[in-house]
Order: sequence, then structure tokens, then C-alpha cells
Amino acid sequence: VPLDNGKIATLAGRLDMYDWKTKTIIDLKTTKFVRWQIKQGFLPKLEHILQLQCYDTMFSQYMPVENLNIVYADMTDIVTYKVQKRDLTDWIKTRISEIENSKESKKIPKGEISGLCKFCKYQTQCFEEGNGLTEKPLSIPKSNESQTEGERK
Repeated sequence: VPLDNGKIATLAGRLDMYDWKTKTIIDLKTTKFVRWQIKQGFLPKLEHILQLQCYDTMFSQYMPVENLNIVYADMTDIVTYKVQKRDLTDWIKTRISEIENSKESKKIPKGEISGLCKFCKYQTQCFEEGNGLTEKPLSIPKSNESQTEGERK
């Protein structure tokens, strides 16, 4: 991916399935309680939609793509969502630039709130900086004094 600063970034991804007859990229997601998650409004997830749209943006230059489908499956149900095609070239470049800038400045990129935040070791930092969690963090990081020598390396 050519970036605005002249650098080239490499993006890697692997399609779960491609139906050459219908020119459809299919992304399979296994989960639990598919029907319940749909009723609660948890599915389809935005990150899954964006992932599929990124695949379309990246792979459509190498093969014809007319349809995008997310398939959610559990032990009893299979549910398919058709995803709207959308060129995410600018979004991808922006995301890569944000990550590259964070690496150069040695600062953690701005957090994106998700259900996974409660399991992340950076949740306190995101909360304090206003870049992620909006609720009080569940964990508190260890201070440098309480870390062993091996943990500091």
C-alpha cells in the first residue's frame, strides 16, 4: 500500500473462502449463541464488516468481487449477512499511518473501544488518557517497583 509519506506498507490477509461462480468473498466466524447475539444486536460486528470490506479493497485488484458475505456459525445455526461493498483505500492508509506514527513517536495509538477492552492490559492507560474505556478500568497496572527484574526487560 503506497502511503502519503512515500513509504510502502505491506498488508497481509487470507480469505476464508471465495466462490468464483458468484464472485463472492465469504468470511466465516464461529461463535456461540448466534441467534441470541443477533437478537441482542451484537451481530454483525463492525470490525467483521470492516475486515470484509478491507479484503474487497485489497483483493478486488487481483480477482473479480461482486459480493461480500459474513457467515456466523455455532453448533446449531448458520446465519449469513450480505455486506455492502465499500472502497476502504483511504481508511487503510490512514490506519497504517497512525500505526507508523505511533511507532516513530513511541506512543500507544489512540484506543478503540470494544468489548475486548476489559481484558486488555492497557485499559487503565487508555482510560486515563481518554482514548479508550469510558468506564472505570477493571485492572490496575503494576508499578515499576513491584515488578521483578525479569518483567522489566
